[in-house]
Amino acid sequence: MMIRSMRGFGFLLGLLLVAPISAQALSISIVGANGSGASDTVLLPGETITFDLVLENATAEQIFGLGVGARGYDADANGEVDDGLSFASGAVASSIFNTVRVPGSPNQAFGGLGNTLSAPVELGFFNPITFEREEKRVMLFDGVSLSAATGLGGDDVGVGGDYTGAGDIHFQVTFQATPVQAAARAFTLDFGTMVDLGAGAIGDGGALLEFGNTQYVLTVIPEPGTALLMGLGLAGLATQRRR
Repeated sequence: MMIRSMRGFGFLLGLLLVAPISAQALSISIVGANGSGASDTVLLPGETITFDLVLENATAEQIFGLGVGARGYDADANGEVDDGLSFASGAVASSIFNTVRVPGSPNQAFGGLGNTLSAPVELGFFNPITFEREEKRVMLFDGVSLSAATGLGGDDVGVGGDYTGAGDIHFQVTFQATPVQAAARAFTLDFGTMVDLGAGAIGDGGALLEFGNTQYVLTVIPEPGTALLMGLGLAGLATQRRR
């Protein structure tokens, strides 16, 4: 059901791409990047890194649809997780850009754009039309409404049950290092909209709004034994050739 909804948003976005692009103050920010090992930028096999993310709509633009996710861990965009970094887990807010908040237990907010996803959803599959695999990515938000959401982002109830303006977050996503390659590999993770894959921000009159993505660069180091075995294998081949 969630994947069907995302495809529906992609279809809607495709219809609206003919509308003019409008520059707006929409963005996503990384407020926390926490590695389970000694580094937040270099991962060893089995280590994880968790990103805390928040959305902003600084000028209260009218938002009728939004698709937000994370990409970049499928380094060769072949639709397969074989590059050394895999999606592990995450959490998502149920709505964004609420205009009214009601303090209580649990906290409540209204007037925003609802998220059809109750948890992050990983997409990436064989496309029967193009006969190609689509890039692996994790969708964090997928919502479309006939009513505009105009909240700034701080009155939204986050993944921890508190308001994002009080320190909670909209999304949390964790990746794990699962290297199969013999050499270290750098990844540039991209958080935000993915217009080329059918996920963008739709504003008043069907305009495709400008959205500020954010990126994070990290390196995955393979098992020392894997690199050693690869080196021994190459040495063996060289010896055979000399003979």
